[in-house]
Amino acid sequence: MNVSTTDRSLAGKIPKLETVWEEHSRTVYTLCLRLVGDPDAAEDVTVEVFSHFSRELPRLTNERRIPVRLRELAIEKSVGWLEKHHRLREGEPDEPSPVTRLSGRAPLPGPVEMDEFVIGLPAHLRVALVLRDVEDLSDSEVAVALQTDVEDVRRRLNRARLELRERIVSSSGSKGDS
Repeated sequence: MNVSTTDRSLAGKIPKLETVWEEHSRTVYTLCLRLVGDPDAAEDVTVEVFSHFSRELPRLTNERRIPVRLRELAIEKSVGWLEKHHRLREGEPDEPSPVTRLSGRAPLPGPVEMDEFVIGLPAHLRVALVLRDVEDLSDSEVAVALQTDVEDVRRRLNRARLELRERIVSSSGSKGDS
């Protein structure tokens, strides 16, 4: 007897796509937003991730692999989006981040403020920083994701951290002036 994907999902062997979406879409969207720096693009990339994942779901053999595979796809699709829109090249001017543009006020303290600072970084620095420091990939894993060498990743990380520190210091200085 041939068991369809739906039957196997109902049998508990493979979770339904709706269940995977409910459990993981927020995490995938957050990673995509941190990488692409644009809420609308992050939504599009998130949908693309789950669309791709839905084609892999019937071949899934280990449910614990779901978050790992979704993370891999989110990184792959986000980097692909940045490359397609020519935002990953060093020296390419980034458009102002929609998140930064929309805030129009002094950044909030804590994690929200930090996310705004990170999203405001140029894409080629932001992606390296998020993959290494937020997603905890090794330098070599980041190099593979960005199709570059480890030394370039380390340069990007250094520049990203310096720029991030500069943004935080200048922000805290402007808050004290008001």
